[in-house]
Order: sequence, then structure tokens, then C-alpha cells
Amino acid sequence: MIVGMESADRSRVESSLAAMRAVAASVPEPSIACARLMCEAGWACAHGELQAAEQWAIQVFEAGTASGQPDAIATFGVLLFQVRYFQGRLGELVEQSVRVAGKPDGSSRPIMPRN
Repeated sequence: MIVGMESADRSRVESSLAAMRAVAASVPEPSIACARLMCEAGWACAHGELQAAEQWAIQVFEAGTASGQPDAIATFGVLLFQVRYFQGRLGELVEQSVRVAGKPDGSSRPIMPRN
């Protein structure tokens, strides 16, 4: 999927996503589910479907948190950063970023986006 995204090969991305969906549906492994959700978010963002990308990002965070993924917060932050960047709303993340930066372990519960 990443190669397809980087080379703007829509068919490669879509076939990769279809394969990821099939694997995620048949293998109940949280890391696979999270990887699929991250790719869904990235693809939606690439298409300018920013509200959908934000919803995927929330699902990534929820699935990652529920399954104990150690990078769930960081992944959510990256995805939300991308969405807010394309929306022209990065300023909304300043307070949260400063709060996280001030903690030695970088931990913080993210402020969930408002629709």
C-alpha cells in the first residue's frame, strides 16, 4: 500500500487495502486491525476526505488503546496532525502538544476531536 501511495498508483493502493481488509477480518490480531485502520485513515486523507480520515484516526486510537498498543496515542497524534494540517486547523493542537512535550514519558490522553 505504501508503494502505491508514494507512486500514486490507485489500483495498487485499493488492492492492498482489499487484501488488508480480508486479512484483518480473518485474523483476530489487534496489531493487524490497527495497521488496517491506519492505512484507511491515510488513504482517506490522501483523497481529501478529512472527516472520514479523522473518524478512522479515532478508530485507530480506540482499537490501539483497547488492545494495549503502546503507540496508540502517538499514532493518533500523527493522524490527527495530518487531518488538522489539511484543514488549516493546526493551531488547535498547540495546547495538547505543549502538554505532551512537558512530560518526561510523553504520555497524555489526547483531546478527542469535535465534529
